[in-house]
Amino acid sequence: MLGFTMLNQVLSRLDDRPIVVSVERCLNRRHKDAGCHRCIDLCPKQAISQPECIEVDDERCVACGLCWRVCPTDVFALKAVDDRKLLAQLCSLLSKGRRIEVACSRAVRDEALRSNCPGVLELTCLGQISSALLIGGIVAGAEAIWLNDSLCHECELGVSHTIVKDTVATSRNLLRAFGRESSVFSYQDSPALLSTKGVSRAAMGVRAEELAYSRRDLFRFLGSQAAREVTEIAFNVMENIVSAPTTARILEPHLPAQRLLLAELILKLGKPVIDSLHLGRLPVAEVRFSDQCSACGLCAKFCPTGALKSETSDDDIKLTFTTIHCIACGICLKVCPSDAIKLSYEISTAKLAEQEPEVLVRSKLAPCTMCGAPCASNSPEPLCFVCRKREERQKALSKSSLGLRPLI
Repeated sequence: MLGFTMLNQVLSRLDDRPIVVSVERCLNRRHKDAGCHRCIDLCPKQAISQPECIEVDDERCVACGLCWRVCPTDVFALKAVDDRKLLAQLCSLLSKGRRIEVACSRAVRDEALRSNCPGVLELTCLGQISSALLIGGIVAGAEAIWLNDSLCHECELGVSHTIVKDTVATSRNLLRAFGRESSVFSYQDSPALLSTKGVSRAAMGVRAEELAYSRRDLFRFLGSQAAREVTEIAFNVMENIVSAPTTARILEPHLPAQRLLLAELILKLGKPVIDSLHLGRLPVAEVRFSDQCSACGLCAKFCPTGALKSETSDDDIKLTFTTIHCIACGICLKVCPSDAIKLSYEISTAKLAEQEPEVLVRSKLAPCTMCGAPCASNSPEPLCFVCRKREERQKALSKSSLGLRPLI
């Protein structure tokens, strides 16, 4: 009997569409005021909309993968491409030489754009590149990785070039923070790398439209009897999931695959040589709590990646935070009823390197003096967040009523 995870993967491959959408991971499903619309803003074909939940117009979608790259929570996935697969492809090119080029399909086919890099990783769109992939190539032994962005300025998916430049800048900053010389470049940085001489190049392409399974391939693999069994079981499971309450699924934390890989690779960079850095467009932030924290734990319950965690015992509560797991979504700010949270975008390199959960709040629990609910004992008369808000509201109403003149 196949497990549900495998069933879900099998069923997703029955679909001819190259983009898989997991709407339950969307930040806007997690909190109504999340306000995330990166995928909609950056889709070059306006194929993504959000009437109630994320939808992709299959007629407009060209499977460029930009939504997959910019989404911080893995809402989108390309069936045939993921970062670990791309990294394995890139590392296999190191046998050809330690200088690697990454290029889109069009640039690979253009004979006028030959470079002196013997190994070429071919992507459908250069915007699919990630900092994890570039840093992973350097960690694996690449001397330099060049992004062939020479045609980006004339591409109909031109918005991808902004993403490429941001990715290069972020990768350079991270590598330099750990004492690695600048080893990630683009052709627009150094056009002299382009040469009409050309060398023997080993192009290794990964295209979603070529590698996705067809229905015929899948059923040939499973066999007709197994396919019927898998389909029947899967639809029964799916029916139960659809009818189940959605809150538990939406609030379940999920650490995106791209961020998990980046965290693993940073551990291999060694010790940092600077104290802090700003990671630009890569969404990361450090969380800080003020004394106003009532230990309600809402920030941890709503955290989409589990960067914030709450641990409660009979008389004690602890809030921990892991910097590299944070995607700077700001939902913790929106749900905190005490306005006790602040975000900083200046990131400690030591915390990136250690990746140990940091204890931000530790407090003994005490009964709320008004309702008796457990809350942080950070004042002589502790109040839970509900009673604190009620008290603040009553004070505000009393203050405003003092300014009213009696009617005559």
